[in-house]
Amino acid sequence: MATNVTSFLSELRRRKVYHVAAAYAAVAVGVSVAVPDLFNAFGAPAWAAQVVIALLVIGFPVALILAWAVELTPEGIRRTEPLTPGHGHNPASGSPTADGVDEAFASTNGPLHATGSGAGPQVADPRSVAVLPFSDLGADSEYRFFNDGVTEDVLAHLSKVKALRVTSRTSVMRYRGTDKPIRDIAEELGVQHVLEGSVRAVGNRVRVVAQLIDARTDTHLWAETYDRRIEDVFAVQSEVAEAVARALAAELSGAELTEIHEAPTANVTAYALFLEGMAAFDSFQAETWSRAIGLLEGAVAIDPGFARAHAGIALLLTFYPWVTYRLPPRYHDRLKRAATRALELDPESGHAWLGMAAFLWSREREWLEAEEAYARAYELEPDDPTVLIGRAYFNYMLGRFDEAVLWLNRLESSGRSAVVADVYRAIIDVYRADYGEVDHEIPIRQLDALMAAHPDHAMVLVHRAIALERAGRFEDSLEMLNDALRLAPDNALAHGLRGQDLAYTGRMDEARAEGAWFRNIDPESVDWGCWALIPFAAGDVDRGFDLAERGAGKFGSLLLPFLRLVRGYSPLWEHPRFLSLMDAIWPGDQKRVLGPYGWQPRD
Repeated sequence: MATNVTSFLSELRRRKVYHVAAAYAAVAVGVSVAVPDLFNAFGAPAWAAQVVIALLVIGFPVALILAWAVELTPEGIRRTEPLTPGHGHNPASGSPTADGVDEAFASTNGPLHATGSGAGPQVADPRSVAVLPFSDLGADSEYRFFNDGVTEDVLAHLSKVKALRVTSRTSVMRYRGTDKPIRDIAEELGVQHVLEGSVRAVGNRVRVVAQLIDARTDTHLWAETYDRRIEDVFAVQSEVAEAVARALAAELSGAELTEIHEAPTANVTAYALFLEGMAAFDSFQAETWSRAIGLLEGAVAIDPGFARAHAGIALLLTFYPWVTYRLPPRYHDRLKRAATRALELDPESGHAWLGMAAFLWSREREWLEAEEAYARAYELEPDDPTVLIGRAYFNYMLGRFDEAVLWLNRLESSGRSAVVADVYRAIIDVYRADYGEVDHEIPIRQLDALMAAHPDHAMVLVHRAIALERAGRFEDSLEMLNDALRLAPDNALAHGLRGQDLAYTGRMDEARAEGAWFRNIDPESVDWGCWALIPFAAGDVDRGFDLAERGAGKFGSLLLPFLRLVRGYSPLWEHPRFLSLMDAIWPGDQKRVLGPYGWQPRD
């Protein structure tokens, strides 16, 4: 009974019956007070005022019935639709734990259809909306990424309105440049409404055109063209979001309005640098990332309070060594500073928590705290691909392959996978092949397909070389590494693997020459674990440990944790220097994070 009463009261609130009652009562009281004096002034009989007051009383229940039954929209008056069961606001939550996986992985991050069993059409939430990528109608070079900025900021603003169900960025980005009908897109995303638009930024002016479409009827609920100064782009984004929310009859609290109208930065130049830097990051190509970091650092130099730019630096620095196997100058200091400052400015930034997690394990060796930071990032950004990739990498590095694959599956189900995620999926199978769980040809075929799709992506070529080497195909691996180094001549992992393969095939002079490459680069940027691969393969175990220990002591290697996973190194797993190395990387209780694959700590 209590549940029914609560539901009824909630429905009254949703249909704005309370608002109508309060407004009607206020007007009625005012009229009741004013009418007698007004009628006396014109000499009207006393009963006339009594008739007006009686009509006001009779009209009160009529107004409430109309408030329940219909609503006023930009299209006019229409019947209020009942709320579909199961479609209250329910933010995504849940994350896999060290012991398993919760319900977050039982379903995909797909369309927001109404739940239920049996046949029949699925009904989308009447306040569901997808923000499609805004088209770029031409822009000066300085502002060429503004269409992405408008898309993401409008989507972020709408996501703050609790009454709305907003499809995630990961789900809508695949529709960039599509000519698919709006009705089909809405059906695939499980939404009733679609917001689309365009951006043109030239000189000191920006024109934003936006339109909200009811996909069921292919009719416009709202449309507007904004022609403003370029500095007003933030106000335009906020106005679009607020207009869409009101067109969908969503109540906006004072806090929500404040958040919607909060600009990411006060400086449009800093904003342009941020957008360009993040666009370079999205390529996941090492060649563009140094410039991307410079762009973002330029943004925070202009506006030190630009939280998203600080978080962007943390994000770039987090992934930089994973792709390049090089460390930028003052890597850990910069990573800590960016993540800490971003969290000071915005504790709800998932990207900042991701950067903090990377700092905690790579520099502080606080693996348990790092796992908590990854969980916090996921709690805040459950659909963000970089967060999902970060969690997959963390589990993969620890030998928790099953959990890593589940995170990759969640990313794939979001509809926006990434090259790096596909590489990790294949390389996990390389390790599984080492443990006799799958055939070595399986990951090779996966990487063949990736190489066909991305022939100029050095990361794909390097990891295909790893798969070939593990299958004993050293010459094929060398050929692949030569191709990778032509694309990315400074890739430290490629140099280390090439020296390793040369040593395995008995070409020691060439292997030593490859080792010389490491001596000729900045010792602060070299990944010492990559260098150690060469002497280990050549049988110079002490030299290999010298380099590995130096990397652990200088926190200058992200490759070292993987030594415990590679079966080829199993003869070294009981060596005293190997055990000391493991203690340096996972001190004390931090070994609790380690998974079942590879070397295991002693009791």
